[in-house]
Amino acid sequence: MKKVLVVDDEYDIREILDDYLSACNVNVRTAENGEIAISVFEEFKPDLAIVDIQMSIMGGIEFSKKIMAENPDFPIVMITGYYNDYDIDEILALGVKEVVKKPLHLEQFYNSLQKYFT
Repeated sequence: MKKVLVVDDEYDIREILDDYLSACNVNVRTAENGEIAISVFEEFKPDLAIVDIQMSIMGGIEFSKKIMAENPDFPIVMITGYYNDYDIDEILALGVKEVVKKPLHLEQFYNSLQKYFT
């Protein structure tokens, strides 16, 4: 069973992704910010992280830098409702695999994640 860490400060987003991915036979853990997600990452050892860019306590970019410093090939997919506020090329240059604009279309989003479950 694949393991995914979902990091978002919006409770509803965490719950929707948890419910949907769990229904797709994915083991999911969630965290409400990057700081908590670091601990969950170390304990859970996920196959993939879905991370919101903008969070009040350690945002997605800082979280990604910390994780990728020790795990450079780890797949991180960023999600954001503020897509046009960021330099996407700069984020991808960090090693982030994709940046996806909210709102998510769950089935399409899940299908796009399949390439990271090899």
